[in-house]
Amino acid sequence: MPTSIGVQRVAIFVVTNAVSILVRHHYVQGGMDTCLFLRRTLVATMFKKILKLSLKSLVETDSGKLVAIISADLFVVERQLAMVA
Repeated sequence: MPTSIGVQRVAIFVVTNAVSILVRHHYVQGGMDTCLFLRRTLVATMFKKILKLSLKSLVETDSGKLVAIISADLFVVERQLAMVA
């Protein structure tokens, strides 16, 4: 009789661990999807902001400088999001 109780407990342990792994994976995947959506939205917003610049400012500013500004802004926002999550 004690052997069957031990087998039942091991089976319950294995099943609960499997469910735990699946739930954790689902939670982490949802978080990654949300972060990617936010990053895509931020990048689109920054490019829309650049499109609103005047032709004179676009000519005066190097494209590398614009990319660096966008990257720096996104990096700050992503770090803040990482601290929240």
